[in-house]
Amino acid sequence: MVLPAPTSVEGDRPLSEARQTASLAQIVMSLASQIRADHYPPGDRADLRRLDPSSPGGPAFWRLMVRFVEEHPAAQLEELEGWAGYSAWAVLLAALGEGAELHTKNFGLGRACFEAKVSEARFTALLRASGTTLWRAVRQLVHQLTSAGQRVDFTDLARLLLSAPENPQGTRWRRRMAGGYYRAEAQTAKQASKEERS
Repeated sequence: MVLPAPTSVEGDRPLSEARQTASLAQIVMSLASQIRADHYPPGDRADLRRLDPSSPGGPAFWRLMVRFVEEHPAAQLEELEGWAGYSAWAVLLAALGEGAELHTKNFGLGRACFEAKVSEARFTALLRASGTTLWRAVRQLVHQLTSAGQRVDFTDLARLLLSAPENPQGTRWRRRMAGGYYRAEAQTAKQASKEERS
């Protein structure tokens, strides 16, 4: 006898198909919503801020990984060797621990960096970075963004952390982020020029 495939909570699709439809943006939104919720324990949030990506772990980390991340193909845990995927998610969870309230869907990282007055040199270094250099750069950037109260889509940080600069997908994401930064710069210059003429 052949048993039917397990279904999602809604009972309308096989579980594997339901999991595959969860995009990286949906995972990040779920994490941000959980972390910024009034009922989220302050101690867990403090633990997230202190996460060490070279040795991720602790109850707060694992609860969120198991509940929101591990089962989703979009999390890319299988594509990254060893602990690399868990380390990348640890950096992202630490970032959300610091600034989950600022997560704003479709408010691109490039635009956010320009508006928060992140220097061009620092921004381009971030796009070129990988490994532990990227982890440090992301932590410093998140601190600057949160200090400025700057809205940002943390999905872009996830994309940076989960794709190397030399990877074709990583290159595409970084080009898009650079475009956001320089479009914001061009719009600001255009507006300033218009104001000077009036």
